[in-house]
Amino acid sequence: IGAVIGGLSGVIVNDVQKTRSEKKVSAQETVVEYDYRPTQGESLVFESSTIEPDEITRGSMTTAGMQYALMGSGAGKQVTETRVIRRDGELISQISSQSYTRNDGTWVSTQQFRIPENWEPGKYSIEQTAQTNQSAVSGMTNFYVE
Repeated sequence: IGAVIGGLSGVIVNDVQKTRSEKKVSAQETVVEYDYRPTQGESLVFESSTIEPDEITRGSMTTAGMQYALMGSGAGKQVTETRVIRRDGELISQISSQSYTRNDGTWVSTQQFRIPENWEPGKYSIEQTAQTNQSAVSGMTNFYVE
């Protein structure tokens, strides 16, 4: 089983595109939206997890996206974004785990990857996590491989 999972991981890792990210909402607007107070310290909030399309033909590219808010961290906070695929709760593959320097605000991060042709048809989940040295938040989205 480990060899199969390792083999599947290699297929995805070879077809992973560079992560794209942008600050969607300014620090000031994010603070207002969450009624954040500086006395709360660092606050990391997971807003959404997406995958487009949610029905994917084997061998096709798909785009995973996550949106999260970071407040009270000051400038230049290290945030690690991790994406993994699960099936029936079991880890199938880690797509990526990369660290970025983020300022306060609301961030959108997307990453394209190819679904391996040898995956079984059925229901899968992508778990996307944003983590600092003080906290971690995540969201999960289901998708179907045809």
